[in-house]
Amino acid sequence: METKAVSGSLDPFRWTRIDVPAAFHLHVRVQATPLVASLLSPSFVFSSSKHPSLFVPWRHPTAPLWNPIRFGSTVGFETRIDRNGRKEVAASTHRRTTMDPCAASKGAVRMPRDRLDVCAASRRRKTRFGTRTLRPALVQAKAHRGNLEFKQGVMLSKHSTWGIGGPAKLFVEVFASEDMVLVLKESIQRNIPLFVLGRGSNCLFDDRGFEGIVALNSMSQFQDLGDGKFRVGSGHRFDHLGARTSKDGWTGLEFAAGIPGTVGGAIFMNAGANHQQTSDVLVEVEYLDNQGDPHILKKDSADFGYRLSPFQGMLPPIVVTSAVFQLRKCDKSRARVMEYMDRRRQTQPLHEKSAGCVFRNPGEGHPPVGYLIEHLGMKGLVVGGASVSHVHGNFLISSDGCQCSDMLQLIREIKSRIKEATGIVLEEEIHYVPPRGFHR
Repeated sequence: METKAVSGSLDPFRWTRIDVPAAFHLHVRVQATPLVASLLSPSFVFSSSKHPSLFVPWRHPTAPLWNPIRFGSTVGFETRIDRNGRKEVAASTHRRTTMDPCAASKGAVRMPRDRLDVCAASRRRKTRFGTRTLRPALVQAKAHRGNLEFKQGVMLSKHSTWGIGGPAKLFVEVFASEDMVLVLKESIQRNIPLFVLGRGSNCLFDDRGFEGIVALNSMSQFQDLGDGKFRVGSGHRFDHLGARTSKDGWTGLEFAAGIPGTVGGAIFMNAGANHQQTSDVLVEVEYLDNQGDPHILKKDSADFGYRLSPFQGMLPPIVVTSAVFQLRKCDKSRARVMEYMDRRRQTQPLHEKSAGCVFRNPGEGHPPVGYLIEHLGMKGLVVGGASVSHVHGNFLISSDGCQCSDMLQLIREIKSRIKEATGIVLEEEIHYVPPRGFHR
């Protein structure tokens, strides 16, 4: 499919004119807040029959998340050729029932990330008057702040291992700690919540989305400080870090090779497996407090525990930016990683949509949660599109069409049955992210 650019730029703070050749069939897809309600009965201004122009009003980025327009609404115009060969321009609007702002209209194409704000793709279509070319186009709202690109309406389901979640009011990818400070300041200035996202392997987003800023952490720098010390960005993939260091003969992070998260998430949750945990090899952590001020936390002066870290008790949002690890030389570290991975493949549903272990093990001599769920006959338990894995009881699986409410109901059902049968009150490892975020 050929992709071509349509002339015109988008300014989120004023009306914008987009010039489109008459042979184009333009579809405008609503993403979060870009179009105002006037598009329900749009008026088109054509400069000529050959070169029509569409005037599109844009809202300020601080406008409310929900508009009167349904997500997925489209408005289009096209040229037609009648039986006498005369050319005419027809405009129409379409309302779709889907609430997915990223569900494109029929024939539309998804816009590549490195393209212009307005793109079009050619396709052929047969009509009773012969074959003609339609070129649908998508419009996406963007706003730039320095090196940062804020997007509206990005579906969080595409950034979650469960595949669950609605649209983010604002979405931005961050590659440096200095930019993360700007994002924090932006959220404070707008008085909207901020959620820092890693690989989405330990969170459950609401179907209504997130009415604030979602910052995708891509601070993935890696620095060898010598003598087994490594400084790693919080956005670095934790499984890649474990595989890389063990391959080079360093021990201490072998367990990380099978954990689908980031370094920042692993530190925040003090992730662990196979009798190892993140804090065992941690030296210090650099982080930003909820006002954007930088701090350094020494591991010796911090209190880490089973799936617990000092950051969980701080006022959100807390952003880990980097960490220093101290590892030791070991010839068997690579073989140990292969052993751990073989065990995971046999005991965990690695090829299904899950968020890893959902519940913390109760400890204090109690059996693991996976055993309790299996013992009470809850393997395979289904609520809507959510189900308990047949492979591992502490893994909850999301099928196509699964909603956040399905997963929450399944979690409540498991906790209720285990409490009734054993008296144990389970705690979740995963974090439910409400639409309005967490209080500062």
